[in-house]
Amino acid sequence: MPLKPWLWLLPKRRHFIVLAIFVSLLLIAMYVFVKNSGEYKEAEQFIAHDQQVAKVIGKVQRVDFKFWRGFEHIESNGGHARYWFDVTTDQGVFSMQVYLRKCDGRWQVKTVDIHARTGIKTSISFDHTTC
Repeated sequence: MPLKPWLWLLPKRRHFIVLAIFVSLLLIAMYVFVKNSGEYKEAEQFIAHDQQVAKVIGKVQRVDFKFWRGFEHIESNGGHARYWFDVTTDQGVFSMQVYLRKCDGRWQVKTVDIHARTGIKTSISFDHTTC
């Protein structure tokens, strides 16, 4: 019995394997690219060392990037970015969303939204007069 041509179009196991490898490599490359970007480093350093943030959450012990929660980086209109972090402090673990804006070639934190495990949300805005 001859092989029907439409059977050639059906996905094979090797197609799924190649797709899985490609998607995995793409995600790894995106993660590395984001972790090495200037705005990511600015956001991480800001959380770890800012006094206003420390007043709300306590002394920062560890900052973890939550890649799967999403991030945003847009270069139009000067540029803006958004990242999610889980931050471990001496007062507990907090989820934080950091919004940044590019101004005069430098990334500046505009807003930090702090989400406590208890459900309390605190927002801190930072006014940079240059932009």
